Amino acid sequence: MDWSRLRGEQYVRLTVEAAEAIAPFLGVAPDQIEELALDLADWPEEIRPSPLRGRDGRLIAGDPVLIGASSAGLLFAPDSSSRDPVLVEWRQVRSARVLGREQASA
Repeated sequence: MDWSRLRGEQYVRLTVEAAEAIAPFLGVAPDQIEELALDLADWPEEIRPSPLRGRDGRLIAGDPVLIGASSAGLLFAPDSSSRDPVLVEWRQVRSARVLGREQASA
């Protein structure tokens, strides 16, 4: 088992452009989207967010970053070894929950 690969539901950060692009698909206003809780059938290996350093100095998993959306699917920032965005087709999305400003800060 590859422990560095994403599995299950993940918090996803968004660029402003990504929030504007995905909002119509989710039926909400772009300014209401702070983050997403996204569950994919299979997270592509190319989506490996850089780890973050916790307050105690330990490394913790970073969040994937959504950079765009279209009728074809979702575009994610790739890991550092790839230059092209990673496309995840809509059929791979099991669930997408919008986390607004109040939920994301809780």
